[in-house]
Amino acid sequence: MPNPRRLPLRPGVGAVILRRDEAGREWLAVVCEVDGSLTLPKGGIELGEDALTALRREVHEETGITELGVLAELGIWQRENQAGTRWVENRFFLCVTDQIAATPLEPGYALEWHPLAKPPALFWADQYAVLAQARLWRISHPE
Repeated sequence: MPNPRRLPLRPGVGAVILRRDEAGREWLAVVCEVDGSLTLPKGGIELGEDALTALRREVHEETGITELGVLAELGIWQRENQAGTRWVENRFFLCVTDQIAATPLEPGYALEWHPLAKPPALFWADQYAVLAQARLWRISHPE
């Protein structure tokens, strides 16, 4: 997707984080932000960081999760930020964890778990495409 208004680029990372319960059901980690909107954990890559370092930092800040395994890169999704001031290019990864409870470092943020098969209404529409890609990867890589 092009950057039609030629906005400044903000490279970022995001995660689809899954865990299995005792019954084998998969759960999806979702961030509840201060305004109550739900998103996948994501954020900008800071100067000098590589994508995986930024991923682990952002996941820890927004969810509190520190035990994170990276399974695959899902792709890059681009869009204008909500304020219309930057072009966001998020590189998403499929991740797993055994952590159930964690305290986000970001004030006002909360970690929620939702069934992967029935995700909640997410703020960013492009994140549904990210989830679809994660499901395709899981189907093609059974455990």
